[in-house]
Amino acid sequence: MCKYSYDLIEGLNILDIMLCVHYEEKNEEKKQMFLENIKQKDILGISLDNRVALVVNEDRYEIVKDDETKELSKIELIDGEIKIKKI
Repeated sequence: MCKYSYDLIEGLNILDIMLCVHYEEKNEEKKQMFLENIKQKDILGISLDNRVALVVNEDRYEIVKDDETKELSKIELIDGEIKIKKI
């Protein structure tokens, strides 16, 4: 059983996603809990490392980072399986 519980915070309902910032700092237990929440809620997930920002403007988005080694990942539930795609 995972000891860590994410605080799910209702945002402004602009985007229907679950977001995890500072992803690379999370231990495996916390990462698995994030993925499990995505699976349980069947919602799109986005993970961002430090020094990465996702800028959304209407139907366009831009990924801003000042360190090319940092990542943003799109996490989806497809056919009951979590799929992670680095963007």
